[in-house]
This record gives sequence, C-alpha cells and structure tokens, in this order.
Amino acid sequence: MALFRLSHPPAPPGVGEPCLRNLLPRHDCQACVAACPVQAITATASTPSIDEGECLQCGRCLFVCPTDALQNIRPETRRFTGTTLVAPFSTLEPSVDELLMWHQQHGIRAVEMEMDKFPGWVRAVAALNIQLRELNAPVWQILPRSKKRSTRRADTLSKPMRWT
Repeated sequence: MALFRLSHPPAPPGVGEPCLRNLLPRHDCQACVAACPVQAITATASTPSIDEGECLQCGRCLFVCPTDALQNIRPETRRFTGTTLVAPFSTLEPSVDELLMWHQQHGIRAVEMEMDKFPGWVRAVAALNIQLRELNAPVWQILPRSKKRSTRRADTLSKPMRWT
C-alpha cells in the first residue's frame, strides 16, 4: 500500500520580488545578509539567496528588511501576558529590532525570566534599553519568573515596524 501526503511540505525560505536588489538593479542593500547570525543569506549581483540547511528560522532578517521581501521564514512564537514577555524563550537571543517591535506594537515593557539561564536575552534587553533611553521612551525591566500565569501567544511576524 502506498502512502501519500495530504498536505504540501512548507516552502523553503527565500527572497521575493520586493527586494531592493530586484527593484533597483544597482542597489546594494545587505540588511538581511548583515542580520543573519549564521551567514545563511548571501548576496550576489542579483537577489540574495538563503541556504535552507543553514537558516535557523530566527527571523532577524525579517526585522531589518525595508521591503518585507523575505518569505517562508517561521520564527518561534513568543508569549506574553499584559506588558510582559514570558517563557519559553529561544536559546538564540532576539534582535533589538524585534524587541523594538514588541515595545511599539504590543506595549511590552518587561521580560519575565531567570537571568542566569538566558544571558543572551539579558544582553539584548540591555542593548534595547540603551536605544529606548536615546528615544526618551520607557525602558524594559527583567522580572523574576512567577509560578502561575495565563499567557497569550503572539506571532513575531505581526508586521515588523520600520525604525528610522
């Protein structure tokens, strides 16, 4: 008996038509290339390409692309309650651009976590707070983890903000 798949496999990550390098052939945008922590994105004379085997699906490239050209990148879902991001956390720390999106779009002002378990997150919040102080905006706090909380899930792809 032959088995067949009822759903299509997910499409591989890629760079679509809105890429500045497609729209303006001499443009040298490298925002996604620079943001990738594992160099899975390479740029040639034309559109950048993503090595599916190397891509961590962290989503850092999504927060820096000025035209939303990246496709089929599925970063981890973050959870929050009220104005606080809560566990579980990814082992790869978030980018400051992602945290700025949470700050602006969801009113997040704190992270609830055990600081010694997530040093990368502590560094990211510290870098975020430096930028927030420059903008005269409220800074974030790191709160001790509480035992019971009801959380809401939010997709990190809820339209990244463009910061100028």
